[in-house]
Amino acid sequence: MPLHPGAAMRPGQAPGAPELIRHLQRAGNAAVAAHLARNSASLQRGKTTGTAPGKGQRKRKRAFDDEAYIPPWKRKKAPRAIGKSTKVRDARWKRKARRFNAQGKPISKADWGTGYEAQHIIPAEIWDKEITVDTGLSKADLVDRGWNGMMLPSGRKNARAITYKLLTKGSTLPRHITKGWAHPLYNAAVRRLVRAIQALRPPGWKWTEPWLKGLADFLRKVTKSLAVPHGAVPVGIDAIGALDPAKVTPRQ
Repeated sequence: MPLHPGAAMRPGQAPGAPELIRHLQRAGNAAVAAHLARNSASLQRGKTTGTAPGKGQRKRKRAFDDEAYIPPWKRKKAPRAIGKSTKVRDARWKRKARRFNAQGKPISKADWGTGYEAQHIIPAEIWDKEITVDTGLSKADLVDRGWNGMMLPSGRKNARAITYKLLTKGSTLPRHITKGWAHPLYNAAVRRLVRAIQALRPPGWKWTEPWLKGLADFLRKVTKSLAVPHGAVPVGIDAIGALDPAKVTPRQ
């Protein structure tokens, strides 16, 4: 008897799960029939449980409706409460009247940003969840200031970063993104640093602008220390490592 599932069906007839199971059993294909029997209810509901036939069966951790499932790369991320990369990028551009490429020629704002991304030195997530500012200050305003920004090579796939004479000074700055869309290890290191600084201050202490600028100055210096000579393999800002809270002082 032929093993093709539809061989015993009438032309144009779509076999249901019970009929297909019986046909496979008659055809002697017991392993496939048993697998289909285990999954027939899910198949009729349009769901997948992911059990596999044979020795060492495993179940997938997730059972989902095929129509309702949205792949991770298509899901929309919730907008940030504060912090916009375009604002901090514009603020960085305004800090100097002219920028130059590796050959010393002036470049436009559009070319200046090619292959680079604006990094919030103190990440927006830390501002939103960890920092309490002093009376009269606005986190939404301070987070996008030029002193809290830094232009870094993108690091994303297919992004081509141009080397700028005044921006990199003969070395390659660390990549903004190395995997995925974020820099979780950098954020975690800054979070630990902020909490350590706050633990050293008196109860009820709040962040003033000089202290915030001092924190940004320290993180900028640490980020630049990750730069490598041109031609060497660059790293990402996630390689920042442990940070000493005693080295953070308010900007005078």
